[in-house]
Amino acid sequence: MSSTLRVNGRKFKKNVRKAERIVFNKLPKEALREFKRVTPVESGYAKKQTKLKVSRPGSNFSITQDTPYSGVIDKGLYGKPPGTANSLKTTGGYSNKNIRKAAPYRGLVSPTLAFIKRRLRRYFRRF
Repeated sequence: MSSTLRVNGRKFKKNVRKAERIVFNKLPKEALREFKRVTPVESGYAKKQTKLKVSRPGSNFSITQDTPYSGVIDKGLYGKPPGTANSLKTTGGYSNKNIRKAAPYRGLVSPTLAFIKRRLRRYFRRF
């Protein structure tokens, strides 16, 4: 008894092109939208400074948030020396809004990465 595997070349190429469109066009935009969604809002400046950078089409992408307090929002880094970081906007160095909005200390990057993994599983479960 012999086993054979047949691949429809046309259908395979079509699926590869579809996967490229998803990974290089659709996914970065959705990741940016999710990153902005989990960003806590005080004045809206952090969301406005969040940008999507694509090195070249069909290549890597990065999401940058160029604000002086982005470390406090994301990782709970201290803007002030430890022990003096408690204020109206921070508790123990972590953003109060981030604590209330999501699970404590999740930041911005880890929920966005989890979102990307969920999206990739959803898009490619049919392949």
